[in-house]
Amino acid sequence: QILMGFPSFHHIFHQAPQGMNAKDLSMNFLTISMVICRILEKKTLGLKPDGKLITLDINDELETMVRGFFEESGLASQIDYRLGNARKIIPTLEGLFDLVFIDADKFYYSEYFDLVIDKVRTGGIILADNVLWSGKILVEEGKKIDKDTKALIDFNNKVQNDQRVENVLLPIRDGVLMARKL
Repeated sequence: QILMGFPSFHHIFHQAPQGMNAKDLSMNFLTISMVICRILEKKTLGLKPDGKLITLDINDELETMVRGFFEESGLASQIDYRLGNARKIIPTLEGLFDLVFIDADKFYYSEYFDLVIDKVRTGGIILADNVLWSGKILVEEGKKIDKDTKALIDFNNKVQNDQRVENVLLPIRDGVLMARKL
């Protein structure tokens, strides 16, 4: 199944922890974004019966709509929807995640990465959306850039140089960075 130009989460894992097949994973997700509503609309989450999704959002005005999507998806009992600042919530989360999807305030991508990296299992995936930022990350020398563009450039470089992950930047839509924890 294809979602927004990339495979559904269920098909992303090409290497599970040693001795485990990817199809045996319960798939525990963390999303730092509202993209989960679009995923649930398409029913492409790939969440297994014992899997769990924690989704973080700061916009309480959308809560009724979001909870409606969760009910319609039939997965409401497996979804833990938390409102608040992700930078404060992430440190309180327990357990390991198979996949983390980051699509929130671009200025904080590096901080989100730092907060989640130790909460991702070996072989787990961190996806970050919009990392090409409409091409703005390709900055001409001497040209002034906005704070979000600078933050995304710094984030891309941070992940590229982090020895705990291997990564690839997928040039689909507005760029998806996929990092697999080693």
